[in-house]
Amino acid sequence: MNKIIFFLIFTLTTKLVLGQTLTFSPASIPYEIKFADITFQFSEQARSMLVQEVSTYAKNREVRLENMKKFSLAQPYVEPLLDDLTLPLDFKYLTNYGTFQKNMTTNVVLETGVLFCLDMLKAEEQGLNVDETIDERKHLELATRAAAASLKKSYGIYENWGTSLFAHLVSKEVLQTLNIANKWNSEIIPVNSTKYSGLIQFLAYKYATEQEYNSYKPTEKKILYEYKNPKGKGLSAIATELRVDLKELQKYNGWLKGGQPSPEYKVFVPTTLAKINDVKATSETRKPTSVKKEMDSGFPVLKSAPTLAKGNGGTFYKINSLKGVQAETCDDFVNLSYKGDLNTKLFLKYNDLTKKDPLILGNVYYLEPKKAKGEIPFHIVRGEQSMWDVSQRYGVKLDVLLRNNRMPANAKLEMGRVVYLQQVRPKDKQIEYIDVPKEEQYKSNSEDNVDLVAETEVPQRKNTPKNRIPQEAEEVKPSTRPSNSRTRPAPVDEEDRVEVVRQAPKPTLKPVKNDNASADARNAKNNKSFSEKLGDAVLERDASGKYMVHNVRQGDTLYRISKNYNVSLDQLYKLNNLKTTLIEIGDRIIVKKY
Repeated sequence: MNKIIFFLIFTLTTKLVLGQTLTFSPASIPYEIKFADITFQFSEQARSMLVQEVSTYAKNREVRLENMKKFSLAQPYVEPLLDDLTLPLDFKYLTNYGTFQKNMTTNVVLETGVLFCLDMLKAEEQGLNVDETIDERKHLELATRAAAASLKKSYGIYENWGTSLFAHLVSKEVLQTLNIANKWNSEIIPVNSTKYSGLIQFLAYKYATEQEYNSYKPTEKKILYEYKNPKGKGLSAIATELRVDLKELQKYNGWLKGGQPSPEYKVFVPTTLAKINDVKATSETRKPTSVKKEMDSGFPVLKSAPTLAKGNGGTFYKINSLKGVQAETCDDFVNLSYKGDLNTKLFLKYNDLTKKDPLILGNVYYLEPKKAKGEIPFHIVRGEQSMWDVSQRYGVKLDVLLRNNRMPANAKLEMGRVVYLQQVRPKDKQIEYIDVPKEEQYKSNSEDNVDLVAETEVPQRKNTPKNRIPQEAEEVKPSTRPSNSRTRPAPVDEEDRVEVVRQAPKPTLKPVKNDNASADARNAKNNKSFSEKLGDAVLERDASGKYMVHNVRQGDTLYRISKNYNVSLDQLYKLNNLKTTLIEIGDRIIVKKY
């Protein structure tokens, strides 16, 4: 993730060691502060308030210390998410901010733990759940997405990020009184009164935090690990399972007021880079099942290798006997290439990546070419795995895996599919599936792997949503039900052939601009397929023209889709003929009738 370069250079007297007082001389406080593409210019009166607010924040040692810890820990997750949501990265300074201008004379501090200054009105507008057990305003991912949607809505009204920021920090009463819609419509915005106290306080916080964050070096490097599908486990049980401090876990999961989280929610686990692999291994390992004896959990094979360091920093490993480097806080592909003394182009090639692909914090990336063959013959797919995930886990080149399994580059893996790691699947041999037990289905990229696959029946795909549009069908022969032998499945009679449907590639959509309603109307009149943009999601009309559908992307769940489009889960189940909450990237979910 490329960092924003800030062009504010001022005379700054500061002690940047946390625990000491951070001080700013009044003369060092600027008369203008840039935010996104907007420059706020302060009058003497407004700047006087800015100086006072910066000084107050800088002197409050305990508040500053706690804020910097939370802020720095959240940014490796928040920054890529804001980038994906196409929101200016300066909005990251809202992450831990909660001061809200209630009216012209009163500013209030929102409830502890509320993120992105999401007051109850905005939470309600964005469909966030706030009740006696859940407060989604305090959930890092859900709050970020809700704030982004709210800010984009404001931008659609004002067409100015500065005005959108102010609208987010104050009540509608303040907006109506100050009538900023007719005043703040340029790239330079004058802040000429303390009536804009909500904005001045935030810019003071942003200025002080920015100065410290750019030089901040924590004594211990930590990251937030996403514990997915908690499946009813409470925080106490998760803390015990992962061997992490319960109080720290509660601090970063204040959204859960009590009880147990449902599988739709991610639990964010604070841990150190040194312990991340142990946390991953523990969280993604399940109790033995009937399939377990055919699986091996030893991949990837990681061994610490500090001797690989080239004097450029970094944590190094031998991953599947190949050289590797771990992604740490603030890293991007350029940084990792530098640490590994490798050309960035080669680094991307060795890891089958492009510059647009996300960097996954805590993952170990290869510093030399992957192999043409895996150490074991097969792998069983679980969770939301992609072929790239399998390639990285075993250190096998992606193009080799695709060729071995006779798959196009954009093909999607289905749960239970057997992936060939050492040889090409014979042309006359059917695609094989293993029935993965429910307790095994939620594993993602670090799950157990196949050592050797026994005879396995190929199950017919059940409950396929009607709106999953097949591009082509491949007829295959099912094998007989396996015994405990390790022989290959035998072919059966032609009459027992079943159809395996492969998902069609996602169509390229061209969102319709909000100000082009007449064009939409013409398209609809001519019965042409068109799309509409809602927040950061895109709806398109299906081939029949009767329904609007949502293309499932990374991180989507049925619950979030129901919230985003204001439909109930029951409606989604009925519209899509669903029997489970599990959806996959690329699925096309009907959300409403056209």
